[in-house]
Amino acid sequence: MTITALKTNSPEQILQSLFAQQANQSASQSDAIARVLDKGAPTRRTERWRYTPLRKVFSPDMAMSADSIAQVPSHPALEKLSNTVQLTILNGQVHGKIDSADIQVNVTENATSVNPLKHQDTFIDDLNIAFCNKVIHIKLAGLLESQLVIHLHHSLLNALQATRLEISCADNCDAKILLLHTSDSASQSTLIPVTILTAGQNSDIELIHVQDLGSDSNQLGKSHFQIHRDAVVTFTQLELGGQLVRHDVVADVLEPGAEFNVSELMHTTDKQHHDTHLDVYHHAEHTQSTMQVKAVLDDKSRGVFNGKIYVEKDAQQINANLNNDNLLLSQYAEINTKPELEIYADDVKCAHGATVGQLDEQALFYLRSRGIDPDEAEKILIAAFSRSTYQALVPQDLEHWLDQRLGFKA
Repeated sequence: MTITALKTNSPEQILQSLFAQQANQSASQSDAIARVLDKGAPTRRTERWRYTPLRKVFSPDMAMSADSIAQVPSHPALEKLSNTVQLTILNGQVHGKIDSADIQVNVTENATSVNPLKHQDTFIDDLNIAFCNKVIHIKLAGLLESQLVIHLHHSLLNALQATRLEISCADNCDAKILLLHTSDSASQSTLIPVTILTAGQNSDIELIHVQDLGSDSNQLGKSHFQIHRDAVVTFTQLELGGQLVRHDVVADVLEPGAEFNVSELMHTTDKQHHDTHLDVYHHAEHTQSTMQVKAVLDDKSRGVFNGKIYVEKDAQQINANLNNDNLLLSQYAEINTKPELEIYADDVKCAHGATVGQLDEQALFYLRSRGIDPDEAEKILIAAFSRSTYQALVPQDLEHWLDQRLGFKA
């Protein structure tokens, strides 16, 4: 394909230049970048991207990340965790090995797409395929007695880094996974991580995703779940760090008895911009999903949430609920929220809703009247609002770190 008259320093021109820096480009990578350039990068005229501009994400000075193994980083979220098996991925490279018969890790080249549905946005997935040179495959089987901790860390300066994890959980698998995503505080890089998790029949999978990137990092990420018969996937997401962060969460609930549950906390300060798009597709009858997404926004930060429940024509006996609650702590903070239902079956129970508000003045007055300091009173109410998204869903040691990270405890 020939691309002509690209605007100077446009996202398309920068991406084309970055792609040209790659050696040994595969056919799938060439096809992916061709799709990106043919469709063009999303703009404010693109409905799903209207609140998230991309010009700040792609810099003309940006370079492709080189294969690099940095020093293994430490992170306070991991320091006190017990009974875990840890896999560290530094700048896209696997560091160390896992000695477990139930966990297999291998690395291949040339990512491929996941047969996206015609109504799914493929921009992030195409970017990831175009710039990801190695795919990390993780296969889980049986009952995992230890929690699998996957630590993705990026340390390169002003680079574009794409990482792809494909996690396959066998039938009857029972696993708990913690995915921690971090970067150096001054990396100024753009990260394009994609995680694809397939839950086999009758499996029970708990995935906790903690995004705690450095303050100068940007991210365009995607998590894609494929859930088979009688499988249950519980996804807890904590969006804490980064500057501009876009995360698409897509779940294909494929067969009867499958269940998908989401609990998310978006916490922003300063001028952070966080955008979560959550799309759950019910393809089969007798499936269910619950989605509880909360956001706490302070200073001049901005949040975006778009959630959608899609029920196909023959997918009867569906039970699905989507709720988004937002707490604004500053007159300058802003949230754009849009929960949606698209239902083509007639025997379903589906509901959606959204709220936007501030701290309850009566509750603050009550706490202050009991001798509690005004700042402490606000902290108590914010903690009560926030902690329901992760309390009892994460290990106790991780819960303690989250309370500290969010300023709820010393």
